[in-house]
Amino acid sequence: FNAGIGWIGGWFGAPKLTAETILSYVFYPFVLLMGVGLDDAQKVATLMGMRVIATELPAYGLLAKYLATEAISPRSGVIAAYALCGFAHIPAIAIFVGGIAAIAPQRAAELGRLSMRALVMATLACMMTGAYAGVFYTGQKMVLTAKEAKDRKSKRALPQTNKKAKSIRLHKSVLHAMLSMLSTTHLDKFIMQTV
Repeated sequence: FNAGIGWIGGWFGAPKLTAETILSYVFYPFVLLMGVGLDDAQKVATLMGMRVIATELPAYGLLAKYLATEAISPRSGVIAAYALCGFAHIPAIAIFVGGIAAIAPQRAAELGRLSMRALVMATLACMMTGAYAGVFYTGQKMVLTAKEAKDRKSKRALPQTNKKAKSIRLHKSVLHAMLSMLSTTHLDKFIMQTV
C-alpha cells in the first residue's frame, strides 16, 4: 500500500510519502488540541498516524526512541503514551469485522459501513485519554526504577501524619474518577448519536 502511495508521491517530488505521513498531517490539529506543544506536535502526530495504519507497537517503539534521545518533552511523551494506548487501528477493525462477519454473515455489509466510523470514534476516545493525561501531568518522573518503587512502598507502610496531604490526594483521585465517568458518559452519548 505504502509503495503505491510513494510511487504517486514521486510524481509530486515526495517519493517517501506514506499513509502514515498523510495521516500525520490529518492528526496534527488534533494533537495540538490534546495539549502537545508546537515543538513536538508533528512527531506525536506521526506516532498517531503510525498507530492507525499499523498498530500501537511500532508507534510505542518510535516513542521510546524519541524519549531516549529527548526528541520530545516528557509531557508530550506522557500524552502520546496514553493516546497510543488502545485498539483504534485498522488491523483491530479488520479482526473485529472478520470475526463478527463469520458469526453473522448477513450483517457483513453493515459492519463494513460502520467500521470506519468506529475507527474514528475509537481514535477520538484515545486522544481524549491523552488529553486527560496532559491535564493531570505535573512533571513527575514517568518511569520508576526498582529501587525507587521499593522506597515508595516502604514509605507508604509508615503511618501518615499529614492529614492535609492525605486529603488532597483523596480529592485529586475523586476528581479524576468523576471526570472519567463524566467524559465516558458524554462520549457514549456522542457515539450512539453518530452511529
